[in-house]
Amino acid sequence: MRTKTQRAYKRLLHEYSLGFGLRTPYQILVDAEFCKEAAKQKLDINVEFEKTFQDPTRHFITECSIQELRRQSQGSFEAQQMAKQFERRRCPHTHAPIAGAECISQVVGPSNEYNYIVASQDDTLREKLRAISGIPMVYVKAHMVVMEQMSTATKKFLEKKEAEKKGLSTKEKYQVDKMLHQDYVPKKKRKIKGPNPLSVKKKKKIAPPPPKKKNQLSDGAIEKKRKRPVENQEESQKKEESEKTENIPNPNENGEQKKKRRRRKKTKHDKEDANET
Repeated sequence: MRTKTQRAYKRLLHEYSLGFGLRTPYQILVDAEFCKEAAKQKLDINVEFEKTFQDPTRHFITECSIQELRRQSQGSFEAQQMAKQFERRRCPHTHAPIAGAECISQVVGPSNEYNYIVASQDDTLREKLRAISGIPMVYVKAHMVVMEQMSTATKKFLEKKEAEKKGLSTKEKYQVDKMLHQDYVPKKKRKIKGPNPLSVKKKKKIAPPPPKKKNQLSDGAIEKKRKRPVENQEESQKKEESEKTENIPNPNENGEQKKKRRRRKKTKHDKEDANET
């Protein structure tokens, strides 16, 4: 099979997948005529299906098709051996078999609920199934398995589905009809309320307290200086004046006099420290 043909089949299966939910492994429902033609052309059916679908597949055959092959004794031995490879698909005609084409038509149903791919050489059956949308079909031709193009019913269904996506949906159409034919009062949308004004209220700025004065207490009162008695004041003044005169160096005194003055000063400070303690 040519690469171009394989790509075309891949695109076709992708469209079935998007429109009808066709998934791998693909379920292929085979009839008796397909088995006879594949056996006649000596095809390895598993290899041919792999070339056509390029994905995993599962092969099914109904009990009615098996019984049809058994009834046709001439040239059906190879076809029967091929049919034994396939899985059996239950049908409601186990005890009273009917024609294989009619059985497959009933198994597929009016909407192809189980996403079957039908493999058949019966032109009448394929013509009947083309009226149902979403059924891929294959048949044997020139020693290969060929896939049919998309049917007209399938194309119309996909176009309608695409138009619904672009236009109004079913729910939207119902709402429009309701508004036009009835006194329809739309529900008022709740307004989005703002935050609580009390929670947004700005905080009042508190002025910083004035700086404390040097002699000011914590309660705002000013500490008064304690006045000394007059006698103590005079003594302290004399003491300060004597210290000043002692600290002023005399330019005429020699080194020994300086040392004596320093010693007196030191002893004086030591006595004051002892009195304090």
